[in-house]
Amino acid sequence: MEDAARPWRPWLIKSLIPPKGVVVLYGPTGVGKTFLVLDLVLSMAAGVPWPLGPNEQLDAARLRADGLKRISPKANVLYWIGEGRENAEQRVRAWIAEHACKSGATDGMEFAFVEGYVTNLLLSGRRGGKAAEPVSGDHNALGDMHPNLKMLVNAFPDIHDTRPGRPTPVLVVDTLSATHPDMDENDTRDAGRVMENCRRLAEDLDGLVILVHHSGKGRGFGPRGHSKMMGDPDTILHVTRTRKASKDILRLQVEKQRMLYEAPDMYFTLDSANNEQGMPPVLRPLDPEKEGLKPARRRRDPRLSRADQKTIQVLTLLRKEAAKANDPHFRKQAFARKARAQYKWSESSTYSHLKRLEEEFGLIRRYEPPQAGEGGSKTVGETRAGLYVLEPPKSGEDPADEIARLLKLKTAQVTKT
Repeated sequence: MEDAARPWRPWLIKSLIPPKGVVVLYGPTGVGKTFLVLDLVLSMAAGVPWPLGPNEQLDAARLRADGLKRISPKANVLYWIGEGRENAEQRVRAWIAEHACKSGATDGMEFAFVEGYVTNLLLSGRRGGKAAEPVSGDHNALGDMHPNLKMLVNAFPDIHDTRPGRPTPVLVVDTLSATHPDMDENDTRDAGRVMENCRRLAEDLDGLVILVHHSGKGRGFGPRGHSKMMGDPDTILHVTRTRKASKDILRLQVEKQRMLYEAPDMYFTLDSANNEQGMPPVLRPLDPEKEGLKPARRRRDPRLSRADQKTIQVLTLLRKEAAKANDPHFRKQAFARKARAQYKWSESSTYSHLKRLEEEFGLIRRYEPPQAGEGGSKTVGETRAGLYVLEPPKSGEDPADEIARLLKLKTAQVTKT
């Protein structure tokens, strides 16, 4: 009951960054992940709102007057960078110059870099003299931490200070591949051990671990490597880049939030106005309405296979036809012919996905004609023989949401058994 007695702590950034846990921020190579993460954690370390607007000053007196001082509680940030520390330090100087810290707004701000080999998140603790097996994702069964990993914990000043209001320890690992070049990201054991150690660190720090990672190959495949990189973190943030009106635009999207808070997509641009002084670009937020940016369609679970996606298409067409006819009844043969005529789907493929919707997901069922005395005559029921019935959707769910939810439920049931 010790955890239940702990005081509630506000989020480091509302609906985006929790006060404790594991966060994975991922995106393609060169998209601007480090720019975004540095801007994020520097604001957290300064204890100011995020994101800051262009040339917005970190004036402590104004922040106190506006009641904004503690919107983003102060964090104690240790930034473990695998490569390019000099470039990162220049970006920090550019951030300070852009936001011209004054009036003590950053007094006591704790931010430090470590680079190269610090320790190894693949190291395992010991249980009964044997190497600990990964227990990734189990918050209540974490084993012993390897002594070398404790170096990261002890690197934070006043780590044993338990007074309310202390700065939240935040460890950033940028990037996972750069800090762990020997890791096999697709290996269950390696991925499990990394995520387990991140969970241990977050527990020992009573704070946050942010992993900066790369995207998988192709669009919509989530973080690169094993599915544990998607399943185990508390929060997953996706960074992408697009170009509109000769302007590069970064989009930050929340793909997973264990606490189920919803956050809108956020948009930024890299402003190179200070390049003449030899300074790197700075991150500036954009107003999506002024820029004419439409919210991105929420990306589905990246573990959805091509078969899952085709099943979603079949279900989508079924829902469309049922709404058009105002009748949930249909015949498989007629539907398969219509799908072939409209979308060039083979009838055999359509049949296989209809079978899956019936047997695996329970979203369609064979029509049972009512018997005499059960709300209709047998004669009427016989005229509707060979029909199937499409089950109504849950409120607010589209076909993709339905399939994703049922797949997760099925996975959970298999795991329990």
